[in-house]
Amino acid sequence: MGVKILPSSKVRDKIALVLQELRKNKEPIYITQRGKAAAVLVDIDWFNALVDLLEDLEDIADFRAAEGEAVRDFEEFMAELEQKRDVPTQD
Repeated sequence: MGVKILPSSKVRDKIALVLQELRKNKEPIYITQRGKAAAVLVDIDWFNALVDLLEDLEDIADFRAAEGEAVRDFEEFMAELEQKRDVPTQD
């Protein structure tokens, strides 16, 4: 199916039909305002999949950034945290 482009006035006037078409076709609908691209309307499942993918990519980027960091023993790290927690704070 081709790209669907609608003016915002039609979306406003026919939102129920636009949403019905969106659920049926699962294709993004591009919305224009004053003849210029303004937004993209997508099915909720497509949007959620996109957000999940973005989160996965962010996790991969974080993992790659951490690859060069020094490795610490978990038990030593936990002991250090315990020591810091036991130190009284000055008021």
